[in-house]
Amino acid sequence: MAGDVNRITYTSKLCFILGETLLMEKKLTSHRLVLNACLAVFTAVIASQVLAYANILTIYCSGGWDPTMVFDPKIGVSEVTAETGATLRTATTGIQHVHHSDRTQVKTFFDTFGTYTAIINGVNIGAVTQQSMPRATLAITPNGKKRPADWLSVYAATTNPLAVAPHVVINAPYLPGDMSPYSVYLDSDAIESYLDTSQDYTSARETALLTLHRSSYARLLSSVTTDGIDGSKAKSLTLHALREQNLKAAITAADTAIGGTPDYTDFTTQGKFAVELMKKGTTQAVTLGCGNTDAWNTTSNHFNAQSTLYQNLFKGLNSILSYASTSGVLSNMIVLVVSDAGKTPTTDDQNGKGLWPTTSWLLFGATVNGAKTHGATDSYLRGSVIDPVFGVTNGQNMVNITPARIFSAIFDAAGIPYKTILPSDIPLSFLFRKVKT
Repeated sequence: MAGDVNRITYTSKLCFILGETLLMEKKLTSHRLVLNACLAVFTAVIASQVLAYANILTIYCSGGWDPTMVFDPKIGVSEVTAETGATLRTATTGIQHVHHSDRTQVKTFFDTFGTYTAIINGVNIGAVTQQSMPRATLAITPNGKKRPADWLSVYAATTNPLAVAPHVVINAPYLPGDMSPYSVYLDSDAIESYLDTSQDYTSARETALLTLHRSSYARLLSSVTTDGIDGSKAKSLTLHALREQNLKAAITAADTAIGGTPDYTDFTTQGKFAVELMKKGTTQAVTLGCGNTDAWNTTSNHFNAQSTLYQNLFKGLNSILSYASTSGVLSNMIVLVVSDAGKTPTTDDQNGKGLWPTTSWLLFGATVNGAKTHGATDSYLRGSVIDPVFGVTNGQNMVNITPARIFSAIFDAAGIPYKTILPSDIPLSFLFRKVKT
């Protein structure tokens, strides 16, 4: 697979060298002609390539969910306040989960998609300040200051260097010091746009996707007018024109494919939009927020509130994955369903639960070691250490389960040298099946 990326990168470089050569030899006198020539070759390169790397959809639930209500059964454990009416169930696919009659969509999910789904219990977020997940999915601050590239952007840019928008973030939860509800990562650049979803979301969506291109393009043209054009500027002009063309086409294609008048304020529709971006090759990774910021921070009426949130999450997840299946995208997707915290073992006097530094994540994909639960917690919901190779809780070289080690496993499974990005985080390789090549 690494060879595929190298070939694509090499071919794209040839395209730019062509444009630069034409410029230097003055065989084309107009930068517009150079742009069109490069664009034609570059577009043909994209159309001719089929990448073997998985698209990653991360669904982010802000505010901390209660793992004991779906993923981490503690029924009958005296140290944990259990939900009335909850039972332990084995899905038809063999995976076990917590079942409740108010959450039928959870049952549907595990019966339908459980074969390729792994529950990961005992994920050590590290602190209840919700600062671990932003490193995984977010990379800039609201005032535009850049931080080191997030893991998903690195993955996307590495596995699909020709992606127009390598990592797209839709309705991501806003956390202090991080980013806006809607951003699009473009290599080292990011578009930031605070969206009021009571307004025309379709218009705002297109504006968010295209603003950076148009402003950068204008600056480039201005510098060309002042200083003339060289090979580097020709390359930049080509990339900007290609991206704008591709993004417009992707938006139009998504609207047509979804059908009707899509309501892009809806979680399920946003997920379908993500699938369409992946299908077209516009992006390699999408982070999608489920619910508003801190929606899962249930400080009162805990069980009823969390139950409704889980029902809505899994209803949307079932629809998104079914849509991806009919679109031919699901077999090449990895889906991470995550929260930035867990919940305290017991309820308080307001019938709420506070944040807890141990949680559970859900991992789906064709190469995932699925129909299984990996990791564990004790009766106080403290995560157990685990063997990173075999996944057992009583081996050697034991480590905590952390977001970084889960992402290391994703990098490692894709053949990307994880040590350059996460040098001290050994991958939890048991999460993926070994696929014969």
